[in-house]
Amino acid sequence: GSNEHDLQCKTYKKALMQLCKKNPDMKFVFVYLDVRGGTCSQEEFYNLSYDDILDFKTELKADSIAWRLVDSLEKDVNGIEADEKLIKELNGAYGDELEEYKKAFERSNKKEILDAWFKNCDANVLTYAEYEGVVNDILDFRKHKSKVFAVRHSAEFKDFITRNDLNVSQTDYETKGILTFSRGCFCNENDNGKWAVYGEIEQGKNGYALKLIYWTNKGDAVMQKKLKSVLNGNNSHSKTYLTTTDLTELFKAADLLVKDLDAAEKLM
Repeated sequence: GSNEHDLQCKTYKKALMQLCKKNPDMKFVFVYLDVRGGTCSQEEFYNLSYDDILDFKTELKADSIAWRLVDSLEKDVNGIEADEKLIKELNGAYGDELEEYKKAFERSNKKEILDAWFKNCDANVLTYAEYEGVVNDILDFRKHKSKVFAVRHSAEFKDFITRNDLNVSQTDYETKGILTFSRGCFCNENDNGKWAVYGEIEQGKNGYALKLIYWTNKGDAVMQKKLKSVLNGNNSHSKTYLTTTDLTELFKAADLLVKDLDAAEKLM
């Protein structure tokens, strides 16, 4: 019932449908659990807990990727923490092989290749059709998210974000391997909500670099005027506070970033 579970729910449904095809006598009832809306007021619906849902993990090969994905769905209602840790582990176990298979896609049918690899003559292991999103997640993690994974999941980062009431860009994390964060008030007027003042943590040769970015759309005269004192005559400015491999030291310096963020907020 949450946005984070969209892909997982699709995998869940496909797995059940596959079991139905193999076992015509089986019947399943699909139950939507609204984890955000609370108790359902409609009389025709029943509010069930996870314990009331048929456990079909026994139909899957123990410790197969399919089994573990379902396991992560059951254990983590928010869908992010367990998923990413699982993807990280799968990357370590299968990342090299997946990259090799990916290279073969141009010469062969990728579905047949990966179907054969995943299925491996075992009827209980789902085929590539069910795993396509997971495969892409593993390869994306390898390319981007792995760069700042340790920071993203550190207690220091979580405390920093919560304590200072900051929002984190999931898109930048997934597509660039960069952690960007700010407050809602810092959006550019003419750039689809992109932040004009935001913090950034990026992995470099010497460790994690902590920066504050001031950036305005060239056509955003309103924001340029507001941030004129910090833009140094350009439409952007970057300030680096520290580069280190020590997360404790990194987030000590982050307090300086927050002070500058607070100062920028007064310009708004």
